[in-house]
This record gives sequence, C-alpha cells and structure tokens, in this order.
Amino acid sequence: MGVIPVIVITLLLMSLVESLLVLPAHLSFGKRRHESKGILGRIDAIRLLFGRGMDSFVNGPYLKLLKLNINYRYASLALGLIALLLTIGVVKNGLIKFTFMPEVDGDKIKASIHMNEGVSIDETSKVADLVLEKGLETVAEFNADRAADDGILRNIYSVVGGTIAGGGPGGGATAHGDQPEQYLHVPDRKRATGNPCR
Repeated sequence: MGVIPVIVITLLLMSLVESLLVLPAHLSFGKRRHESKGILGRIDAIRLLFGRGMDSFVNGPYLKLLKLNINYRYASLALGLIALLLTIGVVKNGLIKFTFMPEVDGDKIKASIHMNEGVSIDETSKVADLVLEKGLETVAEFNADRAADDGILRNIYSVVGGTIAGGGPGGGATAHGDQPEQYLHVPDRKRATGNPCR
C-alpha cells in the first residue's frame, strides 16, 4: 500500500510545478500586467526563467530533431516500432515487474466454511469457533506491540447455518455452512499471516 501514496504525491507535485511554471506561459497572452513583488515576484522570475528555457529548447534542439524525423519519417517509424517491441519484450521477460490489476491490501478477513452434506449445525459451529479462535490469536499477535486502545480489530461476526449476503439479498440457510468475518483497522497496513487451523 505504500506505493499508491508515493504515486499520488508525485503526481500532485508535478501538477503543482505545471501550474506554477508551465500554465502561466499559456495564459500570458493579453494586456501587459504589472510586475509582481515579494514572494510572487520571485515565483514570477522563476516562471520567466523557465519559460525562456522552454522557448530555447523548443526552437533549438527540439525543432532540429523534429525536422530530422520529418525528413527521415520511415526510419523514425521503424525506430518507434523497435522501441515498442523492446518495451513489450522487457515486460514479458520479467525484467520490469508489471501487474495489470495489483492486489490491494484490504481491511476485511472473510472465511467461508463448507462442511459435508448432512453435518449437524453443532459440528459446523465447532469448526466456526475454531476458525474464530485462530483469527483472534492472529489479532492478538499484532496487538502485542500496540496500546490497549489501538488494536487492529474493529468488529467480528459469524453466521452459522447460512451465508452472508454480499451486497444484496443473497444469503441462504444451510446446516453445513458458515461465514465468519473480521473487520480490521490496520493503519500501517502490515500483511497479516494467520495461524493454521488444526
């Protein structure tokens, strides 16, 4: 989970730089405005310096490279295709790790227990109690180095002899089914590993 805040902060910083340095250049057309002073004057000086550098880059190296690509457009297209194929190959071979839909740590632990047909609800309840006991042991391990009022467990509940409806009226009653759930509050997002049920 630590990757997402880094990405968001980076994008916000880039947006801030763009709004202070690049965007004013697009809005600078029109009547002449008075020169800013103080902190705004310093920011304006940085903006003007950045604008002059951008103009020099656009009218210099960028323009030369653009003309070169236009004059040799087929070679430029071939180089672009080669770069695309190399990028795909690097990702496919695992040199660059990429996950299209990465798993995001959640704050809910859910277990579904399905016993054999014909098992009594008392036997199902015993298994459910065992699963809940192991879950509470795992919570206790994480709470060992926390304050008494700063535990990771928010609430816990279990349905024995049925199923928990997921987002709608979908639950059903069976003597051999159980669904315990634990809702956690984990600020540091440490990955929890449960105790095995035996």
